[in-house]
Amino acid sequence: MRTTLFYLIVIVLGTSYSQSSEEKKDSIVQFISCPAEFPGGHQELLIYIRNNINYSDIDSNKFDYGTIYITFFVEADGRITDMELLNRNRESICNKGAVPFKSMPNWKPACDGNGPVRERVRIPVIIDP
Repeated sequence: MRTTLFYLIVIVLGTSYSQSSEEKKDSIVQFISCPAEFPGGHQELLIYIRNNINYSDIDSNKFDYGTIYITFFVEADGRITDMELLNRNRESICNKGAVPFKSMPNWKPACDGNGPVRERVRIPVIIDP
């Protein structure tokens, strides 16, 4: 009886802690081999942000000078999706319907051992008065 109970517990624990072999297509990979990259590299990204930030898209009631965060996803094909501007409290500071950096070019996507993957990018930007 003890042996049967022991094996039953081992089987239940083994199945509850085993990993699923199903692969999620839209999942975000936490550890990647090569991060997503803006065309031309980091310096070109800084120039792009400086030249293309549109202050009229920012809700002045939620914005105070200092650090803001640009967050978005770089999809496996390099497209940019779900872009937001956030203040230090992680509240969106975009006016309703505003899409910051509408013309941002496609990035070189992140990759892991199996090819291109989706990656979340968060860029801190300091804005002085």
